[in-house]
Amino acid sequence: MRAFALTNHDPILIVGNAQFANESGVVWGSGTESDPYIIEGWDINASLAAGSAGGIVISKTDAHFKIRNVRVELGGPLYVGIWLSNVGNGWIEDSVLVDNYEGITLNTTVGLTIKNNTLTNNSFSGVYAVASESVSIELNEITGSRHGVYSHHCEQVQIVDNAISDNEYGVYLNCSSDSSISGNDIARNQYGIYLTECNGIDMSSNSLVDNDVPVYESSSSNGDDETDVPFIRGVLIAAFAAVAIVVCAAVIVLWRRRKRLRQLQL
Repeated sequence: MRAFALTNHDPILIVGNAQFANESGVVWGSGTESDPYIIEGWDINASLAAGSAGGIVISKTDAHFKIRNVRVELGGPLYVGIWLSNVGNGWIEDSVLVDNYEGITLNTTVGLTIKNNTLTNNSFSGVYAVASESVSIELNEITGSRHGVYSHHCEQVQIVDNAISDNEYGVYLNCSSDSSISGNDIARNQYGIYLTECNGIDMSSNSLVDNDVPVYESSSSNGDDETDVPFIRGVLIAAFAAVAIVVCAAVIVLWRRRKRLRQLQL
C-alpha cells in the first residue's frame, strides 16, 4: 500500500445517489463505471459518528464509487469503520481500518470489491458480509479480530490471496454458497477456516499454519436436529503425528535399554 497524505474529515454519511457530493467527502467523479465517485484522502475518527453506524456510511445507492486511501479508526465497541448497506458497484482499496467494532460491513450489497486494505484490531470482524452477493475480498491484511472475514447468508464471495492472522476465526462462512477461499495465508487463528451450513465452497491453495484447528466444517443432519457433525481436517493429522512421535520415542528407549543390558552382560 503506497503512502498517502491524509486530511482530517468528519464522518461521512451518504443516503441515495444524490448525496454523492463534495460536502460528503467526494473529491471527483460522475458515478459511471468509467468515472466512479471517488472518496479519497481522509482520516476519520469513527467515534464521532453520532446518529450513524460508522466513519463512512453509504446506503441505498447503485452509482459506481470507490473509497480509497482513507483511514477510519477508533470506532470502539459502537461504530464500524465503513458501513455499506443496500448498495451496488462499490470498491474499497488501499485503506486502513483500525480499532473499530467492524472494519468493513456489507449489508445486502451486490458487486463489491475489497482490495489491498489493512484491517487491524476491529473487535468483531475485519470484514463482515451479510445477505450480499458477488463480493470480492482480496489482497487484504486482516489481524486481531474475533472474525477475520465473516460471511453470513451470502453467495459468490471470493476470498482470495489475503493474509489473515491472529484472530479467533480466520475465515468464517455461515449459510453461504457458491464461494471460494483460495490462495490465502491463514495463520495463528483459533480456527483457520470455519464453515457451517454451507454448500458449493471451493477451498484450494491456502496456507494454514499454526491454527489450533485448521479447518472445521459442520452441518445439521435434519431440519429439526441441531446436532453438529464436525469434520476437522488437520487435527486428525496432528493427532496421528503425535502418536507416531510417542511410539518412536518408546522404541528408542527400549532399544537403548536392551543395548545397555547387552553391554552389562558382556
